[in-house]
Amino acid sequence: MAQQCYQCHGPDAATRQADLRLDQRGSAMEHVVPGKPRDSELYRRLVSSDPDFRMPPPTAEHQPTLAEIGTLRRWIELDAPWEDLWSLQPIEKPDLPEVRQADWPANAIDFFTLAKMEANGLQPAEPASRHQWLRRVTFDLTGLPPTPKEIERYLADDSPKAESKVIQRLLASPAYGEHFAREWLDLGRYADTHGYSIDSHRDMWRYREWVIEALNENMPFDQFTIDQLAGDLLPDPTIDQLTATGFHRNTPVNDENGAFDEEYRHAYVVDRVNTTGTVWLGMTLACAQCHDHKYDPISQRDFYQMAAYFDNVDEKGLDGALGNAVPVIKSPTKAQRRQLTQLKADREQAQAAIAGMLADEYVNMPAWEDSARREGRAALVEESQLLAKCGFDQLPIDSDVISLEGEAILVPGKVEQALLGNGNLHLALKRKKPGVISLSVWLYPTIDRPQTLYAAQLADGSKVELNQTGGDFDLVQTSPQGDVRRWHAKTTQWETNLWQHVAVTIDPTSPADSAIWVRGKRLVLKPETEIEEASVEAVREPPEPSEALLAARGLIDQVRIDGRRWSDEEVAVLAGGNPIAQLLAIPPRQRSAEETSRLKRYYLQETEAEFVRLEKVIADRGYEIERLEAEYPETMVMLEQTDPRTSHIRVRGAWDQLGDVVEPMVPTQLFNAAAKGQNDRLQLAHWLVHEKNPLTARVIVNRYWAHYFGTGLVKTVEDFGTRGELPSHPELLDYLANDLIASGWDLKRLQNLIVSSNTYRQSSHVGEEAYREDPDNRLLTRGPRLRLTAEEIRDQALAASGLLVRTVGGPSVKPYQPSGLWEEISTGQQFSAQAYDQEHGERLYRRSLYTYWKRSSPPPNMSAFDAPNREICVAQRSRTNTPMQALVLLNDVTFVEAAKVLASEVLQGQRFERDPAIEEAFLRVVSRPITREELTLLVQLHRRELARFARDEQAVKDLLSEGETHVEPSPELAAMTVVCHTILNLDEAVTTP
Repeated sequence: MAQQCYQCHGPDAATRQADLRLDQRGSAMEHVVPGKPRDSELYRRLVSSDPDFRMPPPTAEHQPTLAEIGTLRRWIELDAPWEDLWSLQPIEKPDLPEVRQADWPANAIDFFTLAKMEANGLQPAEPASRHQWLRRVTFDLTGLPPTPKEIERYLADDSPKAESKVIQRLLASPAYGEHFAREWLDLGRYADTHGYSIDSHRDMWRYREWVIEALNENMPFDQFTIDQLAGDLLPDPTIDQLTATGFHRNTPVNDENGAFDEEYRHAYVVDRVNTTGTVWLGMTLACAQCHDHKYDPISQRDFYQMAAYFDNVDEKGLDGALGNAVPVIKSPTKAQRRQLTQLKADREQAQAAIAGMLADEYVNMPAWEDSARREGRAALVEESQLLAKCGFDQLPIDSDVISLEGEAILVPGKVEQALLGNGNLHLALKRKKPGVISLSVWLYPTIDRPQTLYAAQLADGSKVELNQTGGDFDLVQTSPQGDVRRWHAKTTQWETNLWQHVAVTIDPTSPADSAIWVRGKRLVLKPETEIEEASVEAVREPPEPSEALLAARGLIDQVRIDGRRWSDEEVAVLAGGNPIAQLLAIPPRQRSAEETSRLKRYYLQETEAEFVRLEKVIADRGYEIERLEAEYPETMVMLEQTDPRTSHIRVRGAWDQLGDVVEPMVPTQLFNAAAKGQNDRLQLAHWLVHEKNPLTARVIVNRYWAHYFGTGLVKTVEDFGTRGELPSHPELLDYLANDLIASGWDLKRLQNLIVSSNTYRQSSHVGEEAYREDPDNRLLTRGPRLRLTAEEIRDQALAASGLLVRTVGGPSVKPYQPSGLWEEISTGQQFSAQAYDQEHGERLYRRSLYTYWKRSSPPPNMSAFDAPNREICVAQRSRTNTPMQALVLLNDVTFVEAAKVLASEVLQGQRFERDPAIEEAFLRVVSRPITREELTLLVQLHRRELARFARDEQAVKDLLSEGETHVEPSPELAAMTVVCHTILNLDEAVTTP
């Protein structure tokens, strides 16, 4: 009925005819007489020969088959029992079924699968060999092959717990999180570029790293869900929880000229609804974007009520021209956070030690005061982070850090010569990356007109300027998107035609922490509360980073620039003051505690080397902290707008056709339960992982089952609706879903249960008759035999050869790729990620998970093996077999180089003995010992190739020059390389047995 009748008599009210709903029992049964097909109008209309009475009409596109009509007749004859959609029924824990072969089950899974086999007159297959099982489970849990040592250790363990030990080791491996992160990134449409026509660069690798860490730590799936959908709405969210919300910032982002901002912002919201429906509900919510769902109980209103949860993300429709699209945060890695903790601890320890020394009394201090008073002792400003210090007595300036830009005119200054500034002349500052800078200068203003003391243009397109007009100082930050933030300070001590000292400490990456001093006194820098939204189009071309100083009007003299923050006392010294003399002039009994402490600090600086060392530790650690924080990676996150948007139904799905206003609401007809939260994404997240939700646990269990067996218990992993397939083992699905919830959403427990079962342990090698009886293995009468994924094929070659770099996490890498692919689709070098710059060294050999993913041109050697472009959520990759795949394995430099290095490794390891070297290479790749017949064939190949290479020295060099790893060329190594390359191309090498 769903296939033939729901178009006119289903959930979609817009196309419903005759007010008849065949998807609802009450309406449908009005036209059915249980037990009597001929008295049932529903049946009579199906079989009628009268074109005016028959349904569907003879002109309808879809017509029921005779078999379908027969099924409907038998259903009515059986009194027309009605069942609602199976996936929306509560999850009940079924009892274990009785089986005749009671000694076969290893755990609960086996009772359900064996009962199904026995009900169909079938038997389970024999167990896979130990080599086969180890290769299968190692790839399934880590995406990598077992090493020869791991094979040897497992074979030597004949204890009953041998398999359990292997499983626990693999689940604890860092490679586990990397492997399953790949599947989650397909769901989350993770990529390193924005997509659409420009497809420029974005930084989201910290989200990928969070996924790996969460999976390795076995974060409960309900928390895994909440953090990603609403981590920013949790009380006092951590950096990790904010980073996790990148799941729904992975959507493609557009920045094309002429596009409508709201059109694409709405597209991102729609993408989030569709992705959420696929990932957690297994429902095709996208079918309700333009109208009520044709088959499932989801209305268009439901779709936009769910969209309202995502409608308030504080983002723009057109963004990302120069990098990440707002909102963004700085997301330090765990290593950086540990480093920060240690630096702060070192600084606090030094500060505590200094506080102790300042609290002590010193009997020699009065004598020091007398001496200092007589000598007129002055304080000094230390120069450990000095970048430049100059007057203008000689030009050009002798400095690698600053240079004079513009025509210089020298006039008498405060100390000998000074520059005469006209507002255009300025100093250019040259340094590798922006960070904290402190500037001291003597100015002689001749007019109160605007002048720029500091201007920075950063690589991400943002700008920072400090402008002065008389006694008014304005600090302005302009974001890459054109939004403006301002801070203001004012002094009444500014005069023209007088030498005055100005000092500034500013960090262009964090201007809110800036400081301004005039005549040695710190000004109050107040932020303006309003943020000015961009009134013009944001900068689209990557700017040239630059920093400029002192585009002033008047005289400029005695410039000093430090790469650290200055204290008030240091600025007072630079301004010509003498804090020591001022303190000494106050009688000891009249000094405040703060004044006494300051003077004691000067005393200790002159008399105690340990005090000086501790101050240096504090200053150094402060500088290291600032430098570390400047290196924090940025990542895109979800954050809510302060003023909520008004959400609408979009008529026929058109972004600019606004219908009724809607509020955030979950589709209660799927699952009706009160969810914690206040009509926000946190409420949605709690609803999705509510223990009574019938969909989420089933969907997750099914997807993991598909990972191990190639096909889910529900074959349509992305569709648990009316048009999806029924589960092959419904009781098993519910048992595992119930167990997942009861275990606290423990994913490793679920997978341990699956791979520990005898169902999983079965051999995939069965006779022709067994294949004919269960061709698609829906009855699970044999073990899974699956082609490796694109990432597994490449990673296996790297691992077997010893090239694989197993560092976990970090930014994406750019290994080998045919030249010119990106350039063919480039929109211009003014944008990022338009030309492929291959990297070198260890970055060529990272796991494929870390390969740079450009949506419009994904890694070609992985696209050939069915990797998606990551533009949309993909719940399950297809598995194809094409000639292109063979060409990749034969010709891609990664596999040729891996064969070369593998050949070198096994030859050296086996002391250049041919047969043992071939045996080791075969074991490394295929994970089992080579047979005598196989060895004979490969020895023949080796002899033939050795004779060819002995005659052709250039062929040896050509083959062994593939890739950047150097090996000493020889005919023997070239011949063994061909043998290893052949092994890497075996069907058994690209499958799990």
